This record gives sequence, structure tokens and C-alpha cells, in this order.
Amino acid sequence: MFDVGFSELIVIGVVALVVVGPERLPAVARTVGTMLGRAQRYFNSVKAEVNRELQLEELKRIQQETYDRVMAMEAEVHSGLSQIEHSVQETAKSVIDPVAELTKDVDAALTAPGGAETTVAEPAVEPVPAKVAKAKPIEAKVVEAKPLETEDPAALAVDAGQTDLFASSAENLSRLNSRSGS
Repeated sequence: MFDVGFSELIVIGVVALVVVGPERLPAVARTVGTMLGRAQRYFNSVKAEVNRELQLEELKRIQQETYDRVMAMEAEVHSGLSQIEHSVQETAKSVIDPVAELTKDVDAALTAPGGAETTVAEPAVEPVPAKVAKAKPIEAKVVEAKPLETEDPAALAVDAGQTDLFASSAENLSRLNSRSGS
């Protein structure tokens, strides 16, 4: 605000000392300081309020712009949706009309006094090639299983998730039931 140097403060202090006197100078200085502090707080609060108002106006402007954009997008979506509905209705009509005509034709043919002869087309079956028909069946060889010879009993342990192929089917079923129950 004001540019007051040290020399100006000394001149103001000397004049205040002469005019007010040494006894009342401290009280006057305190009062002037209090008044300046209040004025400074008042100016700061006005400044903060003006800044808040400016920010509020900016936020309102941004809100209005966003609202306008959303409304424009909503209108665009509604127009696109109506176009899609129209095309779906046209497609449905183009499919339903021929089907309705065919249905009428079939009903008319079935209810005609003479009746139309219905023939059932036989499925097309391709003939089996001669080579496949003359092919020999495949023969499978059965190999006997030999017991595993090892001294390590851990290698022979059966995992709980495995089934023993040589155990009876009742044992396998009970083992599976006990696993699924837990």
C-alpha cells in the first residue's frame, strides 16, 4: 500500500511524542495498532470473500457447461436409440411378413378340399466307400501286468486322488464317496 521507510517512521514518532506527550504515547500507540490490525483483518476478509465469489462463479459456469454437455449427449443417445428401434422394427416387419404369408399358404394347402399330398424327403446318405467296407478289424493284444519290484515302500504308496485299477469296484466307490463327503 504505502511505502513508508525507517526515516519517515522516526519523524512520525517524534511528532507524536511532541503532540501527545510521553505519558499517553504508549496507550495511543496500542490503540492505533489495534485499529490497524482490525482494518487489515477486514481487508483480508473482504479479499477472501471476493475470491470465494469468483471461485463460486467459476464452479457455476463449469457446472452449467457440464450440464449442457450431458444434455447434448443424452439427446444424441436418444436419437441413436430411436434410430435403432426404427431399424429393428423394419427388420422384424421384413421377417414377419414373409413368414405370415408362408403360414397362410401352408394353412390354405392343408385345409384345401382335395388336400395336398405331402411327401417327406428322405435324408441323403452317402454310400460307404468299398475300401472301408472291406477293412479288417483291428486286433488288440492283452499284455499281462508285472508287479513293481522296489524296496522303497513310499514309491508304492497310492495317492488319495488315485484309484487302484486292481481293487474291486466297491472299494473304489467307497473311496470316492469318502473324498466327496469331506
